[in-house]
Amino acid sequence: MHGYRASNEVGPDYVSVTSAPPEHRSASPPTVVTTAAASAAVPPRGRTWWRLLLGCVSVLLCSAGVAATVVLEQVHTLRDALSQNKALSLPSGTLAPTAWGAPETLLLSEMTSDP
Repeated sequence: MHGYRASNEVGPDYVSVTSAPPEHRSASPPTVVTTAAASAAVPPRGRTWWRLLLGCVSVLLCSAGVAATVVLEQVHTLRDALSQNKALSLPSGTLAPTAWGAPETLLLSEMTSDP
């Protein structure tokens, strides 16, 4: 059985409920001792804003660099994909003339050999 027992015996199953009275504390605030090392560890207030601004600018520049690299890589991939096929070399008049105008319906059929 685990529990509390009002005695001075402390065992594995019991905890003493007797204790010493709390220490007397003064109402005056504690004195703060500043050293040169402690004051040097805290940067001046104006310097903190410049460091924050510098950090934001560096993150912005790194993000812009990554985005530019991705876009250039995609453009190069598209260029390589479009350059795989050579241009058609057809004599003049082989294709139907094109002009701006109303939409047209084209019938495209699959060229297979039907029995």
